[in-house]
Amino acid sequence: MPAVTLGVLGTFDYAKELGKKGTESDVALYTFKEGDTHVSMIVPFRYPEKLAPLAYAVNACDAILVVVDAINRDLGEQLVAAAAAGHDRGLIVLRNYLQPEQIAPLLKGTTLESLAITTDDKPAEVRQKILDLATEHRDGDVRIPIDHHFNVKGIGTVILGFVDQGTVNKHDTLRVYPSTKTCIVRSIQVHDVDVATAQTGDHVGLALKNITNEDLGRGNVLAPDDTLRVADAKTRLKVNAHVSPFFKPGLASGGVVHVGAGWQFVPARIHGDVAAGHDGTLELELEAPLVLAGDDRLLIMNLDNAAQRIVGHALLA
Repeated sequence: MPAVTLGVLGTFDYAKELGKKGTESDVALYTFKEGDTHVSMIVPFRYPEKLAPLAYAVNACDAILVVVDAINRDLGEQLVAAAAAGHDRGLIVLRNYLQPEQIAPLLKGTTLESLAITTDDKPAEVRQKILDLATEHRDGDVRIPIDHHFNVKGIGTVILGFVDQGTVNKHDTLRVYPSTKTCIVRSIQVHDVDVATAQTGDHVGLALKNITNEDLGRGNVLAPDDTLRVADAKTRLKVNAHVSPFFKPGLASGGVVHVGAGWQFVPARIHGDVAAGHDGTLELELEAPLVLAGDDRLLIMNLDNAAQRIVGHALLA
């Protein structure tokens, strides 16, 4: 069944006009269904006071929906984050009589230049355009980053997460990365409906056996054993980094940043120097474990730079 996960940027309240609100923490999840297509939306409503929700929204989605009521600093930071995450699929909805030429300078030279732009903000029209963003199934070993987890009376441990790749089946045995613990999938729900399997793009609720809620954390990843890499704390990851021209301080050895990948948000110390607007090789010394698929695009952030907290991105060298 086709599905798409959107990171909602700009005017967060617009998600209420598109779908039904579900789980809420520092992000809110909204869903709707059109025909056979399921749409999930990640709304970072605790942004801008917290940066992590924005990182989750741009890292854990297939495409982005940017709803623009006004062009301001917060919108600029969100667009820099989306570009650093590499998004080239999505929709920009302009409101309050804004025109494409007014936002074009913020998109120029970034992956966001390819996003469709509309000035028609009617929810029915926007829903139809979103359907064009449905994600193709990605083959391979199943991979499910955990966004929420809790105990349910009479059921036990339950996790929520988007199927990033592959297919999950009832009774599958999966490892809970970065730990070595394993669990068994007791049951699967997609949008509150019991199913036997779920595929790429589905937001699933999995009831798990042989694992407790206390064993889990946001950003943990469910996948078969030996299919993902774990970089432990104190590991020095060698990366090829790109620093946004908007992050004027650049990166300097000894500085502390946060690294975002999926639902992970991990502090790291910099070893190496890269100037604003430039590329360079450096090392990220992790302060907590990081689960890696090998082709991850890492979002780099600096929480202390109030003017612009998005540094850029990095790929494993």
